[in-house]
Amino acid sequence: MSRVLYLDACVLAKLFLVEDRTPEAMALVQDEQVTSVLTSDGSYPEVCGVFSRAVAQGRITQADGEALQVTFRHWFLTSTTHIAARLEQMIAAGNLALKLGIRGADALHLVAAVSAQGTAALVDEYIFVTYDQALAGAARKTGAFTSVLS
Repeated sequence: MSRVLYLDACVLAKLFLVEDRTPEAMALVQDEQVTSVLTSDGSYPEVCGVFSRAVAQGRITQADGEALQVTFRHWFLTSTTHIAARLEQMIAAGNLALKLGIRGADALHLVAAVSAQGTAALVDEYIFVTYDQALAGAARKTGAFTSVLS
């Protein structure tokens, strides 16, 4: 069985910051059945923003945040397939955000993941992973995924 995962930024951040669902996120990407990890290009600044917030909240030091960013950048560039956010996707995400009542960045994740559905059709499972319940509900409504993990 082969699986493709689409990870939103909240899941990606847990791969680098030790938090409550970190072990679960790590197990997902380390599963030997996972053949590819997809995410939007927009995930990079979102995850760096999570690191910045952790520094501002005093959960990690500035030096730790900078080290996490370097590690994340390398992983992001070498271990994920990035779905570029084209203008038409940005517009579709804006429309979807208003229609479904979700954040703009979350709508962009959903539009990017749905746009990759054709590639994912070559595998047994195409799984959308988010820890945001509103985004998970929106993803389920699309019918584009074999499952949605939240």
